[in-house]
Amino acid sequence: MSNILFAWELGGNIGHLAKQLMIARSLQQRGHCCSFAVRDVTTATTLFAADNFEINQAPFYFDPAGESQLLTSYAEILSVNGFEPFEIFQHLVEEWHALFDHTSPDVVITEFSPIAVLAAKLHGKSVLRIDNGFGSPPDQQPFPSFRPWLGISSEQVLASEMKLLENINQLCGHLRHSPFKSLQDMLSTEVDLLTTVPELDHYPVRNAGMYVGPVFNLSDGIKVEWSQSDRSRIFVYLRDFDGLEFVLKTLNDPSLDVIAVLPGIDENLSVRYAGEFFQIFKEPVFLPDIMPQTDIAITNGGHGLASLFMLRGIPMIVIPQILEQLMTANNIERLGIGISVNHDQVLKSFAQALARFFIDDSFREKAIKLSLKYADYDQNLVLENISDTIEGVMRRKYNTSLTFKNSWSLPYDCLPGGEATLMKSVPTVLH
Repeated sequence: MSNILFAWELGGNIGHLAKQLMIARSLQQRGHCCSFAVRDVTTATTLFAADNFEINQAPFYFDPAGESQLLTSYAEILSVNGFEPFEIFQHLVEEWHALFDHTSPDVVITEFSPIAVLAAKLHGKSVLRIDNGFGSPPDQQPFPSFRPWLGISSEQVLASEMKLLENINQLCGHLRHSPFKSLQDMLSTEVDLLTTVPELDHYPVRNAGMYVGPVFNLSDGIKVEWSQSDRSRIFVYLRDFDGLEFVLKTLNDPSLDVIAVLPGIDENLSVRYAGEFFQIFKEPVFLPDIMPQTDIAITNGGHGLASLFMLRGIPMIVIPQILEQLMTANNIERLGIGISVNHDQVLKSFAQALARFFIDDSFREKAIKLSLKYADYDQNLVLENISDTIEGVMRRKYNTSLTFKNSWSLPYDCLPGGEATLMKSVPTVLH
């Protein structure tokens, strides 16, 4: 049995926790002891209520001013999330080291946790990254710009990276650790698994990647049903924003049957629109029962839901509120399987976007065609893949060989020391 610590440091999406929970359950069934260090302890406590996992507060830094900045690269994300000023950065690393001392992990598994990656390396811990892509930028210097249309030069992005590298190597000097050659070098892990498919990778420019497929928590949620009418069936999952009431008003139509999950919705707004054909919930619902009959999904563009609906051939309207969601929305539009509506353009564009789905069959046709490419997707095998790989890294640590349990597992050669180019195209884990 090994001690495994899951770390989640940045971002506010429940999808981070849901994915880590599914992987932890798989590892627990194999006899491993799993614990968590999470950004949002309250949400984790609720989500993990049925599981016996230790939950710790992950060290993180929140700068309200950073939320309003127009971030253009991964380096700038790090800059506003604790990598500077130096005193805060050093304190966060020390907090992670204290957490490692408390949990004694044999391996640290990170999701969007850049300081945890560095802290684990400085502490001598094995570290893996399992990320949907956004928190795992391509290994290229400088990192690609999030907003290439702004014309940010490579020199500007590189300058941001080098500024952070100075802080990182200053800390390395204090801890008598050899300096890192680059930001990319610091962020590298023993294995970097991408829980996505190439089509939805936040970085379409990525030349190679270990794509193992999306992971969702489909075992929990409130049981719901569509009405027995011939109305078009719309599933909605949206966080509260200024244009939410307009979206609900537009969907409150005699031709539509709506199931809406709206965390944090104002009670007055919920009462105003809830009805027989407009079901509103504040908690997640059990999706496997309703997806086969869903005609359109409307979300903020969270990667988990976007991947799930893509695999099921369901076209989408995406209303992104943050940068990561915007990148997913751009992919969905590029694939022709949905429409992106800027959150500040909802009053102007949402009704027209919805109407297009009823006069243009191409969205559904392309969504179904893409889903057929991944018709053999099996999350249980994906979880076996991931668990095999984690165990493989731990066994390599003790010079023990690894035997995979099924033919869809990642090739052993793709672990450190192997030929990374084997994963350059779509991997065998997804067909």
